[in-house]
Amino acid sequence: NGIMSQLSAELNQSIRWAFSLGKKLLRAAPAHTISVQIIFILSQVLLLLAFFLPLKAIIIVSSGSIPSYFPGIIKAYSHNTVVIWLSASALIFFTSHLVFELFASKVTANGARLLISKAKKIALFDNQDSIAINAYSRFTRGLADLLFFIIAGIALCIFYPLIFILIAACSVFFSAAISILCGYSKRLQKIVKTHYQEILNSASGFNFLVTLFGVIADFLYFTPPPAFTALVSLLLVRQSLQRLVWFCGKLILLWQQ
Repeated sequence: NGIMSQLSAELNQSIRWAFSLGKKLLRAAPAHTISVQIIFILSQVLLLLAFFLPLKAIIIVSSGSIPSYFPGIIKAYSHNTVVIWLSASALIFFTSHLVFELFASKVTANGARLLISKAKKIALFDNQDSIAINAYSRFTRGLADLLFFIIAGIALCIFYPLIFILIAACSVFFSAAISILCGYSKRLQKIVKTHYQEILNSASGFNFLVTLFGVIADFLYFTPPPAFTALVSLLLVRQSLQRLVWFCGKLILLWQQ
């Protein structure tokens, strides 16, 4: 009970610290901080499209025909032409994603410099500016990761509620399991703190596999949504879980600093 209470207290303290830091950064550089969130979310949408379009091209190639749900203006073209367009569009979307990522990095660096110039504090140690820039970058990008996960969760809740329920249930189960393990001994608690990145990656992979099995069972025994919706949902799950892992990792590193 003592260890569980300590873990709960540390979690509450870290959440309050994160909110406090976020409000300070937003007041110091509001335009840059908000711009990074918007640019990053658009970048993730472009990446999702870049992953999805090649799968559609493969489906069309394997079926030998253009699906009936495609708009008439697209079905007017030949099979090979549509495949080439989809493949080229995927490349364009991925390139645009990289451009947005580069733009977000520049905006983040400018926001960090603005933050430093407004602070106007004396130098306390070497490389103070670079450390501040790195911390600001981690926080703003981590916040963008969290926002993308929340938006993806809302979209899944609307278009495929089963996946949303599975992700929520797996997250609660994994969090409870880690808390129980940490409650047994301080040695296990130390292992969790040391290898948190591996544990987060494992949780993400476990969550995705459970979601995948749930979708397969839905198609075999229940009334699933269209295959198009399921495919996009699975891509969104994989991408959003990865962003959640990155958010947790960035937050833990900042908290350790």
